[in-house]
Amino acid sequence: ASASRGSLLYTAAFLVLGGLSLWRGDPAARHIGRALLVVVAFSVLAQALVTYGHILNSFGVTTALDRAGDAGSNGQRLFNWTAAWQAIVAHPWIGQGPATFYKASIDAMFTTPPAAFPKFAEHAHNLPLNMGAEFGLPLTVLVIGGLLLWYLRQLIFVPTAARMWALACVGVVGLHSMVEYPLW
Repeated sequence: ASASRGSLLYTAAFLVLGGLSLWRGDPAARHIGRALLVVVAFSVLAQALVTYGHILNSFGVTTALDRAGDAGSNGQRLFNWTAAWQAIVAHPWIGQGPATFYKASIDAMFTTPPAAFPKFAEHAHNLPLNMGAEFGLPLTVLVIGGLLLWYLRQLIFVPTAARMWALACVGVVGLHSMVEYPLW
């Protein structure tokens, strides 16, 4: 179990892919589907045990279920997202340029209220926002839209074991890139 809310998103993605595999897949895909649903069951069980068994309380760690309805942080990610949005608004067509998010965070310091954390950031903790800030909206929409279209098209095809495994892996990386920085 993790205090990260991302684990709840991964569990939901595995539930969808596992159900799709069982419903429409070939025998090998149904095997992968059952495995994904076992992971879902263990994830739900682990989250419930950690949350309701108060296992992490002795370590001072908040659970993912406790954080699901709470901002649960000092606001650093929200500041980073604001900095990215301001950079997108200032440079919507071609962005600020590669590896310039640090500058965007400095620029945002002057337009946001004081905070209890250092506002220097090298990335936005969100891949689409970071790409938009550095490369502009047209390229970001093209790349992210293309990846999303590819992913959705894969869901239309008959599920195979290889396809479901790839979609599960890509799904985790894609969901994680919405709140962290896995590809930079």
